[in-house]
Amino acid sequence: MKKSKETSFADYFTEDIFSSSEKPLLEWEPPAKERDWTPVIAKALPASEPEKNAYWKLLRNYFLTGKKTKQSVPVHTQPLLMAPYLRGKNLDTGYPSFANTDTGDVIPLQEHLLSTFNVVFKEHEADILRQNLPRLDVYVRQSLDANGLPTPYLESILEACEKLREFDVRGDEGIHFRDNLLKYQNALSRFQGFILSFSHRSPFELQSLHLSHRNARRQTACGSVKNIHRLLSERLAIYNADASTNKSKMLNGNFADQLISIEKLADMVPEESHSALEPARLDRMMRCLQTLERAKDTLPLVRPKIFSTAELIQDYNLTALFPESEVIQSEHKCFVDAQTAISEILSVVSETVRAMRTAQLELTDKYDAEVQELYLDKLDFTNYSEEEFLLLQTVLVILPAGMIIAEELERFSKVLSVNLPIRIVVLDGMRVTESGEIYKRELSALALSHRGAYVFQGAADTPSWLAEAFREGFNQAGASLWSLMVPEISTSCNTAYLQLNAAAESRYFP
Repeated sequence: MKKSKETSFADYFTEDIFSSSEKPLLEWEPPAKERDWTPVIAKALPASEPEKNAYWKLLRNYFLTGKKTKQSVPVHTQPLLMAPYLRGKNLDTGYPSFANTDTGDVIPLQEHLLSTFNVVFKEHEADILRQNLPRLDVYVRQSLDANGLPTPYLESILEACEKLREFDVRGDEGIHFRDNLLKYQNALSRFQGFILSFSHRSPFELQSLHLSHRNARRQTACGSVKNIHRLLSERLAIYNADASTNKSKMLNGNFADQLISIEKLADMVPEESHSALEPARLDRMMRCLQTLERAKDTLPLVRPKIFSTAELIQDYNLTALFPESEVIQSEHKCFVDAQTAISEILSVVSETVRAMRTAQLELTDKYDAEVQELYLDKLDFTNYSEEEFLLLQTVLVILPAGMIIAEELERFSKVLSVNLPIRIVVLDGMRVTESGEIYKRELSALALSHRGAYVFQGAADTPSWLAEAFREGFNQAGASLWSLMVPEISTSCNTAYLQLNAAAESRYFP
């Protein structure tokens, strides 16, 4: 059968397909297939309310414990909340942290090493040492206590620098590397403090640090009481009868003696020394002197008072954690005992502050009885200066949340309502409550209703935030509450850290 259409072989090559042409070559494109991107969702009846509650309960448990729900994908996965903390196979967190005992600051160890390096060296200087800062961080971590106890800072830094000095860097670069390391080590050695690891004791270690730093500042404030007492004693000595007799004898001497005596007493004799001192003013100054005499001897000896239960004192070893404080066991009446203690301290300090302010005005001859008497009568601790407020010694209450809710809720609310400067630490454990079993009651919400109270609610997984919260709470002129989620004592550190962080990020707590 003859084909309907044929092309001869000669006609096929009549045109040179390789010859140049002004027309561009046409490119063939396959036709695009239209695709439907509408998600395919299986048609099913919506879940009932009990099924939804059960699923959300399992999902919350997954965030807290890591146990997957039945709807999870059947492959090995890592919780998304762990992503920011994974560095290789190790958790990258705010721990270990460097706690500076001189300033009371707490910063992550990595940040401390890098910030000190940037102060010592300029940009593009000591590049080899800069590249090995992570190695130095690892060496410091290896020297930390396995049980999470604080490690002396200087001891760990010197040991880590000694290991890094053995790092094999040859030639001139090795000489410069070791010289730079020695310079860097000397800069790090100027700091004083300890390195804090994550454990169930971490919040109390930070609190003990701030109490120690506050006590050091308080001793300076007590020194001001002694200084005002000394100045007032010198002023009253001028009006003393014996002092007046001695002064008259000096003025009856020769001309040289008169010059010396006048020159010595020029700054001490008040303008009205030619006339007799008013009896009311003399009595007021003598009463101030007696008050300051008692205060300068007793106030420096007052120690912070910490009230807690026998179980917490034993479990956390609070006596060893707060060596400068008086740890008092108080069962079922912690808030009553704390309120009594702070009232006694306020009584002594208010009398001392009144005497200090009166003495300062008398020393400058600016005391006006009509104005100052009314003002000093209404003066309370909320109007104290920073130095005067430091004279108030700390009263701290440490209790578990369950005990406060079950037994101490009324007293807890009363302490907040009177707005006394009592510091309260509420410990919330890692126990997971099932939906419908125990209704979650937040003590922080109750504290917020008392507008004068300082309230912080968080977990022990962020040491820098926790340290800042303690600093603000201790300086609060009123009640302070720290509601903390802390790990169980028997839980491993890494597991406990992930549980705390997951609880905070998933809003299980608070």
